[in-house]
Amino acid sequence: MSDFSEELIKSTTEDDQGERCELSGTGMHFPWLQKHIETVATGGKKEKDFAQTTSACLSFIQEALLKHQWQQAAEYMHSYLQVLEDSDSCKRQAAPEIIWKLGSEILYYHPKSNVEAFNTFADRMKNIGVMNYLKISLQHALYLLHHGMLEDANRNLSQAETWRYGEKSSSQEVLINLIQAYNGLLQYYAWSKKKMELSQLGEWM
Repeated sequence: MSDFSEELIKSTTEDDQGERCELSGTGMHFPWLQKHIETVATGGKKEKDFAQTTSACLSFIQEALLKHQWQQAAEYMHSYLQVLEDSDSCKRQAAPEIIWKLGSEILYYHPKSNVEAFNTFADRMKNIGVMNYLKISLQHALYLLHHGMLEDANRNLSQAETWRYGEKSSSQEVLINLIQAYNGLLQYYAWSKKKMELSQLGEWM
């Protein structure tokens, strides 16, 4: 099911972008979607305004999320990804965090999503939004913990713990401390569990 997450972070600069919007991995095909977005965003003008279009997509996504319309949110998300090419550097830099927050929520609740899809999306977003690497890693680990995948969560936190990019900011330091705390807690849990298993084994010998 990784195709689902791949489509969420797929480039939207393909030649047929204006003709169709498709999430192939989920069996969702929406030839009307792109035209609908352009019509709402630009009042039906042939030449769409980039900022208006991405703003409209974001509004549609937020509305769909509020109504728990996960499939519809995924449809609009596919078109919103063009914000990564925004000429406004501030919007372009802010885009990865917004995409992660929206995309992770969609993948968490979407009925066609699963752990593999979430993992693929998280790993790719760590590379796209390098400044958000630590935050994404921590949230990814919490997601894995929620699904009982302790070893994967521990491995994820260990990788994040050694990650460095540029000068350490105060916000990065807070995240690193949180990551170290969760990692330490998981290691203690693993040790405690192993100790209990050995203790029980000794009682039977």
